Amino acid sequence: MLTHASTPIPPFDRLIAAIAAVLPDHVRIGDAALFLGDSSLVLEILRTQIDALISDPPYGIAYVPGAGAQHKFAGVAIAGDDRPFDPRPLLGLAPITCLWGANHYASRLPDSPGWLVWDKRIGKLRTHQADGELAWTNSRRPARVKNLLWSGAARTGERGEHWHPTQKSTAIMAWCMKELGVPRGAVVADPYMGSGTTGLACLKTGRRFIGIELERRWFDAACERLALWQDQGDLFLS
Repeated sequence: MLTHASTPIPPFDRLIAAIAAVLPDHVRIGDAALFLGDSSLVLEILRTQIDALISDPPYGIAYVPGAGAQHKFAGVAIAGDDRPFDPRPLLGLAPITCLWGANHYASRLPDSPGWLVWDKRIGKLRTHQADGELAWTNSRRPARVKNLLWSGAARTGERGEHWHPTQKSTAIMAWCMKELGVPRGAVVADPYMGSGTTGLACLKTGRRFIGIELERRWFDAACERLALWQDQGDLFLS
């Protein structure tokens, strides 16, 4: 009688299964796997299993949106943002690492020449918010600047619904992956997924994604957001 060898499980599926053993509440959307839970529980699983870590973690600045301009998320605090953020557990998990908002916790990061700068005003009048945002990377490349308007309702290329109080631009997350040389097909992890902007950028650019989010509200938003794009493509929102 002939016997057939079992079909090997692809590495990406093995990684998803390993994380799901610790964080069972998860959703698979195409080349993205979204997990609800504490990312600190699975960081060692990610080590050497991912190609890049791209994230916008809590900065430790206790930011809470105000009620001005009828802000959709007025009074909504970010989990973990009420205490100093320690980025050190994230270092060394992947060959490529990019952490936004790192000017708020730079003293706990190694020196790097490869900072990324997002100019959010591009010459427009300043507001009480910062004119731009900074990302630390472990790249030895020169620092780079991206000009893209992002102020209140003025969001270049993204006029859809706001999903998160500190939502990043999908184009910015795709830009930083391009600048850092993250190849198509790479596995990108975001242990502070929020509403899934990094994941959406991955799906749009042919990369695979592992996202982990502690708060159910943002996990559900990320699942809905990525599923919408997966089903409809880039017709209505970014």
